[in-house]
Amino acid sequence: MIKNLKKKKILKTGYLYFDYLRNNITKNFDNNTVLLAPSWSKHYKNFINEKFNKIIDFLLDKNFNVIFRPHPEHYKRSFKYLEFLKDKYCSKNFKLDYDASTINSFNKSSILITDFSGIALEFSLICNRTSIYISDNNSKHGNSDEINYLEVDFKKKFSQTLSLENFFLYFDNIHKNTILNKDQLDNFANSYFYNYENSISKITARELISL
Repeated sequence: MIKNLKKKKILKTGYLYFDYLRNNITKNFDNNTVLLAPSWSKHYKNFINEKFNKIIDFLLDKNFNVIFRPHPEHYKRSFKYLEFLKDKYCSKNFKLDYDASTINSFNKSSILITDFSGIALEFSLICNRTSIYISDNNSKHGNSDEINYLEVDFKKKFSQTLSLENFFLYFDNIHKNTILNKDQLDNFANSYFYNYENSISKITARELISL
């Protein structure tokens, strides 16, 4: 054990949310729509990465439709900033996504841009489309660098990690080839997630009731 935590009971069921997403995702996305989904971190002013202002301006100038999906913490900690975005871009092809579910945004979007949010893994594995990480020296993780997170492996194999400057230079080329290899994605998912694509909610419910 790494941190001497209390022993937990592990239920062998699967990743239920992945299966839920897969059953509700379509392949008919809008190639002209981009999803921005920053995470939150105490390192940033107002707990939000304000570099995304420049990314929004860049995409709107190229006539993309932009969906901005805040992290739930932003509603509490960065509400004024979200209101600023809504007012600034109200007359343009910009939408703030307040839905609890990611399904509508996933179905519409051709590519996802984040800083370090785990939503990129969900988007790419389920939709078979590229995610771009905007690199930053600040990390939201407080864990040891000696641990090989699955996100690290995912980034190396399936996503693009760019500085803000390189994002502006290479976005167009990346966007032209946004579709990922499904077989490779499935092999990755099966190596990291138990019972991938076959988790059964009834089994999960039965296990919880038995406790």
